[in-house]
Amino acid sequence: MTSQIGTTGTGGVFIGGQASGINTTALIDAAVQQRTFRADRLDIQIEENVAKVGAYQQLDDLTRAIDASLANLRGTDSLFDDTVRVWDQKAGTISTSDGSDFSGILDIAIDPEAQIGNYSIEVLDVAAVQRVASNTIADADAALGYTGTFDLGTTVGPSVNVNVTAGMSLRDVAAEINAQSGTSNVAAQIIQTSESGFQLIISGTQTAQDLSTTSTGGDDVLNLLGVTDGLGGFSNELQAASQARINFDGVEVTRNDNVLDDVVEGIELNLNNAAPGTIISLEVGNDAGAARAAIEEFINAYNAFRDFVTQNQQVSEDGVVAEDAILFGDNLLDLIANTYSNFIGGQFNSTGDIQTIRDLGIRIGSGNKLEISDSVRLDTALLNNFDAVRDAFAARADSDNAEFRLSRNEGVTPTQAIVFDITTDGAGTITGVTANGDGSAFTIDG
Repeated sequence: MTSQIGTTGTGGVFIGGQASGINTTALIDAAVQQRTFRADRLDIQIEENVAKVGAYQQLDDLTRAIDASLANLRGTDSLFDDTVRVWDQKAGTISTSDGSDFSGILDIAIDPEAQIGNYSIEVLDVAAVQRVASNTIADADAALGYTGTFDLGTTVGPSVNVNVTAGMSLRDVAAEINAQSGTSNVAAQIIQTSESGFQLIISGTQTAQDLSTTSTGGDDVLNLLGVTDGLGGFSNELQAASQARINFDGVEVTRNDNVLDDVVEGIELNLNNAAPGTIISLEVGNDAGAARAAIEEFINAYNAFRDFVTQNQQVSEDGVVAEDAILFGDNLLDLIANTYSNFIGGQFNSTGDIQTIRDLGIRIGSGNKLEISDSVRLDTALLNNFDAVRDAFAARADSDNAEFRLSRNEGVTPTQAIVFDITTDGAGTITGVTANGDGSAFTIDG
């Protein structure tokens, strides 16, 4: 065996030779590893912390999704809470006496304020603007040769002065009218009626308002164009102004336009066409479909959370924790999971017929996930026992004194009744409060 020990030019020591028996590469690697051991451990710890932060963020997103789904199901939690929730929504069933499509007659919008009940609607007339036409003119762009002025407006609004000069064409007259339509509520357009014929069409922009015009100087332009008859009327009326007129539950109702949003609270009618003799039946009820969709949204959000819990509880047969079980044994995750399970598996704080999720046709299935096991039962509860389903999910407070109202509700306590006795001084300042006879629950300050 040949070996040698020497020094490098910089003073470093080396051991060399054939078959020296010394693995210098391994010696160097070991030395490097010893130097970098602490850094490697820090890198591993950083990676684990980054993974755990990401897992906590995912947990936060999942619980927020559950809270968002419940926001539509919970009841009012504040005096100032005016959020429209699924239990407030109304839906309508609509039919016609002759089997026709109601949408050709009117559109109906139902707000939460609508009273549950049955209504009948008959559209007798729709509101319309007045429209009049001129005689046929051969060339809409040729100078008319008229010089005159006229007032134009409606019988219920302001009028404007329209000035026509000899060089103006039929198209120019329409443009002059339209330039002031915002004030007059009158508009004009040119329609080509044939290969060599044009008509000036003048119409109101507001329904149920008659047109009004008077020649004020020079040529009577509108009379020369055939719009007016020279006697204060119109020669070619295409459509008369009219009010909307409906029969609502046997009562005749008129309006100046086709949007009737004040006949009864919560129901808006938009009239499209008159249909005398066709009775539209409207049945307003709770929106059971929206309530079911909200319940399904909650189930989906909760099941996504349960998938996350299952992922973080995985252990192989030989007892090895799965690589993606980042929060295995995490106290926070366990606390949240147990809290949800206790609420879902327990009874609702309700005195109604719906006491548990099983009464809604919902059960806890594999993986502790929720599933609708009996759709018929859920639909029946929503259709026939809507208030009980609402009470199972939504908290609410009732007071027999309109001056005493709940300011905020964040509790999960069961149903209870409390009698508050409030005393005041002569100026109306509260001096004391008892709750069911207990005066120690409140401290009055100011």
